[in-house]
Amino acid sequence: PRSMEEPYDFISNKHYEQANANNEVAHVNPAHQLDNDAQNLVLFLSGLGYDVTGQAMQRGDVCSWNGISCSTLHNTRDLSESYRVVTEIFCPHCDLRGILSRKVVLPYLQVLDLSGNFLSGSIPYDLFINFPMLKYVNLSNNQLIGEIPHLFVEHQHSIDRMMQINRGIIDSVEMESTNLDVDPSAVDFTQLNQLLIDRNNLANDNLVYGRSVLSKLDLSRNQLIGTIPDSLMKLSALEYLNLGSNSLKGSIPSEVALPQLKFLVLAHNLFEGEVDFDRIHCPFLELMDLNSNGFSGTLPQDGRPFFYLKTLLIAANDFQGAVPEWTAQIADIRLGDNCFSSQSVDMGLCSEGFFAPLGRAGHWGPCAACPSFDSKRLACIGQMTCPGQVYQHAEYKGAPTAASLAVGDQRSLSSQTELIWHIYSALGIPFNRQVDVCKYHGIKCFQQQVISMDLTARECGEEGDESKENGSDDGDDCTIPSEIGKFMYLEYLRLRGFEGEIPSELGNLRKLKYLDIAHNYFSGTIPRNLFKRLDILRQADLSDNLLSGTIPDSLFWHDRKLESLDLSDNQFTGSIPERISLLTSLKELRMNNNQLGGKIPSFANLQKLEDLQLNQNFLKGTIPSWLSDNRSLKRIDLHENYLTGTIPIPIARIAHLQVLNLSVNSFTGTFPRGVATIPSLNQLDVSSNFLSGEIPSELGRNRRLSKLYLHSNMFTGTVPEALCKNTRLNHGTTLRYGCDGIVCAAGTYNEEQGFGICKPCFHSTDMPFLGSSKCEEPTAEQVLKAFYVFMGGKGWDSTWSSRGWTGDNDEYSDVCEWHGVTCGKDGGIVGLEFPQHSDEY
Repeated sequence: PRSMEEPYDFISNKHYEQANANNEVAHVNPAHQLDNDAQNLVLFLSGLGYDVTGQAMQRGDVCSWNGISCSTLHNTRDLSESYRVVTEIFCPHCDLRGILSRKVVLPYLQVLDLSGNFLSGSIPYDLFINFPMLKYVNLSNNQLIGEIPHLFVEHQHSIDRMMQINRGIIDSVEMESTNLDVDPSAVDFTQLNQLLIDRNNLANDNLVYGRSVLSKLDLSRNQLIGTIPDSLMKLSALEYLNLGSNSLKGSIPSEVALPQLKFLVLAHNLFEGEVDFDRIHCPFLELMDLNSNGFSGTLPQDGRPFFYLKTLLIAANDFQGAVPEWTAQIADIRLGDNCFSSQSVDMGLCSEGFFAPLGRAGHWGPCAACPSFDSKRLACIGQMTCPGQVYQHAEYKGAPTAASLAVGDQRSLSSQTELIWHIYSALGIPFNRQVDVCKYHGIKCFQQQVISMDLTARECGEEGDESKENGSDDGDDCTIPSEIGKFMYLEYLRLRGFEGEIPSELGNLRKLKYLDIAHNYFSGTIPRNLFKRLDILRQADLSDNLLSGTIPDSLFWHDRKLESLDLSDNQFTGSIPERISLLTSLKELRMNNNQLGGKIPSFANLQKLEDLQLNQNFLKGTIPSWLSDNRSLKRIDLHENYLTGTIPIPIARIAHLQVLNLSVNSFTGTFPRGVATIPSLNQLDVSSNFLSGEIPSELGRNRRLSKLYLHSNMFTGTVPEALCKNTRLNHGTTLRYGCDGIVCAAGTYNEEQGFGICKPCFHSTDMPFLGSSKCEEPTAEQVLKAFYVFMGGKGWDSTWSSRGWTGDNDEYSDVCEWHGVTCGKDGGIVGLEFPQHSDEY
């Protein structure tokens, strides 16, 4: 038990001593913790060849050594008393050599980066027990051998026991002789967020995972064998998983449910079996790399399997069937060396009996005939290799000058060729005049017409002498050539690395279906009639530019087929046009991170809308009622605006809602209990508002919730017990902090986020609200708003709501101007007058 005379947030993991007959533990005085850390640090680093003596002589204090960082901790009973501890060892590429020590204890170390050195031996499990606060570990690119410590704790008793070790209540030495119901080589990484141990010689035949808050796990380029364990699916916080370049085998687990996963790499292994994309439940997946395995199956024909997918690498497998139309929307895709029979949209894949690098023609040259294909591969398109034959790259001839080109009828292939030469030359993109332009990288044709164009401008003025020697222009113009507007059959246009203004000639591309000009440096306004004639446009992405001005009405000229509109991360001003309601096919609307003001208009006609992101603007008013009537919505993000009023109860009717973010606004009232019961709700953030009342107990029964943020409001009472026991929330914060992992209790605070490590507030005598991020008493405005809710203010007459009490009217931003409030000369409230109401209020 901890002594009452030492009320510190953390207790040292120092070897404990027998204090009395009751086995009371005598801990190291935290004031001397840095001395203790220094001794352990010297022992740890000296065994790896770190120049301990030189650093000590030149810099003195260990906190000043190269790669060493310290932090200050405070006594929770006496905030004036503090002490320093070692929290970071950051020494990548330091020419360290040796074996990681098992005898060093650094109880507050959070970062350990020894990547790119020459470490040998195995990773001792003691390392992670003796460093219980680790959040980031990078041991990649060393010479480590042996097994990777298992990441699991099987039973709750074992978890509690391990937590005691992490907090210093039980010492790691005692653990070795304690009969825990867990393999002694198993470690529970209760705080570890990133584990990078790629490019070593580690070998496991039975990887084991379990409850963990890991968001990034990289085990690539080792010697791992065996199969992917089903327990890997328990890493619900995982966003990045790389198991590539090992000797793993078997198939992908039958059910993959990693709700936060964005990057999945399984390339260059021995996997096999059919891939059922419908059973991979990773809604935020952006990259999937399955290259060079034995996977089989077909690609989904009715739409891309992952909404946010940008990179799909499945080359050198055994996928069959047709290449579906949605693959043309993927920015980076590799399909070669499978056995596809046809392509629903022209992806430029080599025909049957031909081969080329990446399975398609490119700047390296055209597809070449292969006379030695076996009977199976002979009927497959998109082959990258040919048995017994080496691909002969075409000779680079250089780019013609723009002055030598004469543009004729833009509808003929010959004229299109000249147009492409002119555009490539202007942009400084190398090309070969002897190669069919339909085989150029980034160009796709259908029936002798260019239908797809994917161009990346080279860095302006940095092409060097090579382009000049090859006869091209300097290539220092990164504006869009207006000639692109002459490709009358163009269906897909993607541009990267450009600047300047958007040319109005793009409005001539009447067959355009997909326009992607995001992540450029375009400035100015959107041309007024840019979208007026693009009647069949389905997706328009203009995000992440420097565009300004108002959003033109031509975007919403009439009911068109537009399904996705992304104008986010620009500098648009004005209000959101009401004509958006004409886009009845719209599924995605993103206008976040602009400077848009006014109220949210009515989108009642957008019954197919699934993704609505209007966050980080200057929007005012209340949440419109039509929002609750849209049953297709899956994501609503309105955070960081100036919205007021209450959270509408009917939002609970949106049965498929997965993400709801209303944080950093001025919402008042209680949190609707019905919203807490939405069955599909996965992420909920209402932090930094003026919500009051108790936290609904229904939230604790929602088992799909993985992220929940309620801090910085005016909630009172206690956190529902079921929430405190939900270890899946917020990367496992409740596993470490209990109820404080949801929000800090009344009278305590956390300066960073209002939950986690919560400290008592001794400077303020009255902190009644949960989830405080500041040590201060509530403001007069907060008190009155809470009073309004507690006393049934919704039932009062409209005078109260219109004059300040709900925060809906900007004229009454000063609390002294609120109805019924009287202030003194110093601005403090001296009187409250409430006319007689019915007994109900």
